[in-house]
Amino acid sequence: PDPASVDNLERIARRARDATKSLRLTAADEGAGSQLAVLERLARRLDESGRLFGAAERALQEHAGREGDEASLANRRAALSGQIDAARAQLQRLDGEQRMLSDALALVTGSPDITICPVCAQRIDATVLAASLQSRVEDALQAQHQRLHSEIADAEAALNHIAAAEMAAARFADQRVRAEDELEKTLGAVRQTLGSDEAEDRAGVCDALTAAIAALSSAETAREQQLQAVDDAVDRLRVVA
Repeated sequence: PDPASVDNLERIARRARDATKSLRLTAADEGAGSQLAVLERLARRLDESGRLFGAAERALQEHAGREGDEASLANRRAALSGQIDAARAQLQRLDGEQRMLSDALALVTGSPDITICPVCAQRIDATVLAASLQSRVEDALQAQHQRLHSEIADAEAALNHIAAAEMAAARFADQRVRAEDELEKTLGAVRQTLGSDEAEDRAGVCDALTAAIAALSSAETAREQQLQAVDDAVDRLRVVA
């Protein structure tokens, strides 16, 4: 072959190879490749923000399923507070009764020969009455005291549990709000990039983004196939030369 012709062919081949390389770089920086990268980043961001919002929503719902919703917790708290107040009022009445019985016991034991009750003027047996009063003070009243104190302790423990549940519910609700805010920001960024209607819902935005990525990906594939065809033709040209 003519050396000059070979040189010309080689120069043409190099220029063609440089041109396809430049086209690839330009497309990556400014063309469909760059746009595709932007949309793919938005898709990943949208997927992540949607996942986080879904997780926050499920956590709040699961907590409400275990502990009850806000109204239910408030009702339980009010009922337990009322139960504690009632038990404490009973304790006060028992304390008064215990003091009265203790005073009567002191009177009877201090006057073993007494035969007439100073309160009701009925005949009494001081020994029998003292034993009865002693049993009432030591057994019946103490049992009631223990029962009421146990009820108060149980109710206070339940109140503490409710307080912890309400704090957890507030935390889950806050996480849901922040996740929803991030999701809305991401949806707004996608709408702006695609030029979508601001009123379009999440499903519509996701469908539009998927379609845009598919279209750009298809265009990118077709462009690369065309450039590869040029490269292949250059390689064949060099073989001929």
